Amino acid sequence: RVDATVACWGGNRDGQADAPEGRFSAVSATGARTCGVRVDGTVACWGYKHSGPIDAPVGRFSAVSAGRDHSCGLRVDGTAVCWGHNSEGQIDAPAGPDSAISTGSNQA
Repeated sequence: RVDATVACWGGNRDGQADAPEGRFSAVSATGARTCGVRVDGTVACWGYKHSGPIDAPVGRFSAVSAGRDHSCGLRVDGTAVCWGHNSEGQIDAPAGPDSAISTGSNQA
């Protein structure tokens, strides 16, 4: 929204449409999980919690990409970090620096 709040709608089986209060500069959504970069650079994720950690690591981020079982963020220094389920090595981000981040089903 223009006031930097988040509104989500549609399927909500796992709480992925229940956006937290606060202001966000970016949001990424998948079928079961949503993540957003708050205006202070921290990341909040909500939704599917059954396949590994959903909470982002501490730090400041410039971008985030939500996946069903894992999510990844790009720190302000250009390093990538991922969290969640790691059945295919999808959270083992290589050394950066990087300029963008994106997640897939079992890869980032």
